[in-house]
Amino acid sequence: MVADIHAPDFETRIAILESKLDVKQETIDFDLLSLVAQHIKTNVRELEGALNILLTRKKLSGQEVSEADVQACLQTLGYTERTASAQTQTQNTKSEKSFETIVEMVGNYYGISVAELKSDSRRKEITTARQILMLIAKKYFKRTLERIGDYFGGKNHATAIYAISNIEKKLKSDANIQHDYHVFIEWVE
Repeated sequence: MVADIHAPDFETRIAILESKLDVKQETIDFDLLSLVAQHIKTNVRELEGALNILLTRKKLSGQEVSEADVQACLQTLGYTERTASAQTQTQNTKSEKSFETIVEMVGNYYGISVAELKSDSRRKEITTARQILMLIAKKYFKRTLERIGDYFGGKNHATAIYAISNIEKKLKSDANIQHDYHVFIEWVE
């Protein structure tokens, strides 16, 4: 059987976003959802990723999603140009971002709790998210291997070495993991 699959039209993209919001029991203004759907046209995974980023921002800030949040999300995903003032603002707020905030963001992005990320679970999505976080902790937060292992459930430094090495290999060969990693790094930088 051969099926011709086309990119979803605008109404379908809106329906996807609204459906995901219903499942998560969240709300975002229709005009803001429309803005997301206007920019992300072909990749449903990025559409859902954008929604997860917006919901994470909403949860962390304690405020409703604004147009500025949507614009920042679209910039993170590479759908709009970043202005010089936005770059300056990002640089000035980097010091305020903590590793724990990144952990929450990654967890929300994948629909995983922080407790699951720190657990011994070997489910693929948990393992991938945990390994990405270990790499970010080492590379961007200059954490020691022992400290990384301790943070993620008392694992030893050898486990952290393996995880970082493994995710670096996956980043070279898996476009989806590479995309997700760059979404998180954009926020860290």
